[in-house]
Amino acid sequence: PRHQNFIFAAKTVPARFVGGDFYDFISIGDKQLGILLGDVSGKGVSAALFMARLMSDFRYICQVDPAPGVVLKNINNILSERSRRGMFATAIYILLDLNEKKLWVSNAGHHSILIRDRMNRFVEKGEAGGVPLGILPHTEYPQQEIQLQDGDLVFLYTDGVIEPKNRENQPFGLNGLREVILKNQGSPQDLIHKLNI
Repeated sequence: PRHQNFIFAAKTVPARFVGGDFYDFISIGDKQLGILLGDVSGKGVSAALFMARLMSDFRYICQVDPAPGVVLKNINNILSERSRRGMFATAIYILLDLNEKKLWVSNAGHHSILIRDRMNRFVEKGEAGGVPLGILPHTEYPQQEIQLQDGDLVFLYTDGVIEPKNRENQPFGLNGLREVILKNQGSPQDLIHKLNI
């Protein structure tokens, strides 16, 4: 998306030819944007097909009522009814008010959001946890309101960013990710390039 108040950047690289990680930007009227990131269990074609249908469901459901807690609850109920055994997804969903620079976030078993402020301090929001989508019907997903400030960098990620290991078999990890984010003072596109993903 393009907007005068924000710069967006995103990238996905499948572990194999196709994968189950997904993201989407969903326009909701003129003033709001839905931002979705998630990870379907497993890899390969079955995960990709599950992900494609899930993203279609998200695009429809968030137009009815875009509140993140409501969206995740409704999506979870749909997936719980039709999910194949063992197929589920973690997801984090954000509703962003583009003019007020405010966001609401709800988490279904995914990683927290990392926010680096203009003083180079980190906060985690949309705390990790919650039941992944497609496991337990009628689950409630709390949502959190966050007021953004000019200069804030909001970073969402999946396991594919923090789990790779170096030659010494040490995972990149959350600390490695934080270090790269702190050192990067360029654009969001620069940050993705420096992460080499």
